[in-house]
Amino acid sequence: MQYRCKDLAERAIGYGIPGVIVDGTDACQVYDAARDAVERAHRGEGPTMIEAKMMRMKGHAIHDAAAYVPKPMFDFWKKRDPIARFENYLVKEKKWLTAKENADLISDVERVIEAEREIAVNSPMPTPESAEGGVFCAEGCHEIKPKYGMPKVKARSGSFKQTEAAVHLK
Repeated sequence: MQYRCKDLAERAIGYGIPGVIVDGTDACQVYDAARDAVERAHRGEGPTMIEAKMMRMKGHAIHDAAAYVPKPMFDFWKKRDPIARFENYLVKEKKWLTAKENADLISDVERVIEAEREIAVNSPMPTPESAEGGVFCAEGCHEIKPKYGMPKVKARSGSFKQTEAAVHLK
């Protein structure tokens, strides 16, 4: 409602860039659109807006059971689970993986994730002072060249005026 357009990708028109709509539950469509966008950007033709149509299958937070979503809608999108669809594509349609190779791959990934989780759980908590590190680039980290030149700013001398408090209109 805030954007007043049927598809969010229509907003790309206002930015002068292409907008692409893909089925967000189809890994191949998402990959193709992302690859095309990256190639376009590498050619110096700018960004691309990709709208991947899909549904979040949980609420907004852990306390949100998403009871406001109609059950038939959940059932529809559950059938379009992107992981199950891609697994079916690799194993049954293309036959690029056997069922055993797929199970072994999943097992290997779960083993790596569990090992990494153990490292994280057993690592000491960071100090509060370290939270600010790595948030911004250090001075001179890398040069950013402005596309249209630097803005012209007048040097200011003296102190700033005391300003009034913010006005809250009713």
